[in-house]
Amino acid sequence: MKENNFRIIELPENQVLLTKDFEQEEDTEDSILLTVTFFLDGIKVVNSLGYESEENRDKLFNAFTEEMAQAFINQSMNMLCVPKMNKV
Repeated sequence: MKENNFRIIELPENQVLLTKDFEQEEDTEDSILLTVTFFLDGIKVVNSLGYESEENRDKLFNAFTEEMAQAFINQSMNMLCVPKMNKV
């Protein structure tokens, strides 16, 4: 069965890219990541969430909803003082 390593979530005002990822560091164990990426007013916003196992990361990857994507956008807008966009 084909494994999906990324998803695009379409929202009314944005697209959100979810990516299964790893961060490889020379002196430590690899970090297992779920990366949430989108643009706000021309600014690329990247959130990397770390997990203890691929299984835990994959559970959230598969369960990630439009509402969760919009929540990431809203939190980032609050931090950047950007006016709120439409809710899903």
